[in-house]
Amino acid sequence: WSGMGTIALDSGATERLKCQATYLVEAEGHVAQRLTCISPSYRIEGSADLIFEGQRLSGTWSESSYGVGGGLAGTAGDGRIAFRLEAPTFAGNASIEVQRCRQTVRVMLSGTIIKSIDAGLRRC
Repeated sequence: WSGMGTIALDSGATERLKCQATYLVEAEGHVAQRLTCISPSYRIEGSADLIFEGQRLSGTWSESSYGVGGGLAGTAGDGRIAFRLEAPTFAGNASIEVQRCRQTVRVMLSGTIIKSIDAGLRRC
């Protein structure tokens, strides 16, 4: 999956991003996600290990450029995954919506200079 997006900063500034996401099914109900987004000033290298139990979602996440990570919990169903990100110094919400060849990724953060990341990705 690849495409363009926007990073919005707490200061009100925004920058265009180029993003790429990969998914690897590691076992039944266990998916590893990797998301890399690059702008002129920022490089975001996030990963998540997602555990699906019915419509419940749990797991862990990390971001290697800034050395942060924590747990996540949420729901999945009907082409949409929504989860809460927890970290020692900030929190956020993320969602992934998939429609066949398109994917929309949105991350909203609080307690950090990055306010949000929005990306529209394609694979077909």
